[in-house]
Amino acid sequence: NLRAELPGLALASHTVASPQIRNRGGVGGNLGTASPAGDAHPALLAAGAEVEVESVRGNRFIPIDEFYTGVKRNALQPDELIKTVHIKKADGPQQYSKVGTRNAMVIAVCAFGLALHPETRTVRTGIGSAAPTPIRAKEAEAFLNAALEEGGFWDNGKIITPSIAKQFADLCSGAANPIDDVRGTAKYRRHAVGIMARRQLGWTWEQYRGTGRTLEGAA
Repeated sequence: NLRAELPGLALASHTVASPQIRNRGGVGGNLGTASPAGDAHPALLAAGAEVEVESVRGNRFIPIDEFYTGVKRNALQPDELIKTVHIKKADGPQQYSKVGTRNAMVIAVCAFGLALHPETRTVRTGIGSAAPTPIRAKEAEAFLNAALEEGGFWDNGKIITPSIAKQFADLCSGAANPIDDVRGTAKYRRHAVGIMARRQLGWTWEQYRGTGRTLEGAA
């Protein structure tokens, strides 16, 4: 069940185009086009995926962080094809949100993905349609990782304070490097990324407090 094992990618997949395209398309297509607005990218970045590519010269593995090289450009060599996308089964809650002008069959104005990784006590993000390539909010991740560790949040399961959530959201917003286009302004995209980041942090952390700590044997 993809929703149980890869919840972020499942949520992202549900927003892709029409049911007909969702039934025929694949993650490889999103990766191959490398569009900044590709729906799968934020979820793949947050999950820490790895792309296996193949040519007559053999196989090689490309970390998702190194896959996007420019606007609609990727790290594939001319003779390489995408063979497999490797994603570890989720060890914690994941979320995905997309802003669009309607609920379906729409290119994202901006998108955001978040994954908690309790096994390594880290958080990863993914931002779509708000920079020349899909990106992570690395400064925001570093801040949140430190705040959660210093406050003992992974162990005590306390509610994340509003100040931490706001700082995380502000840093995610600041990581975006969007443009004005027919779908939205740069200012709106930055604002929306921050809103999605704050909401997803709340959603995933509540889920972790309710289920993740039980799995770890915490009180």
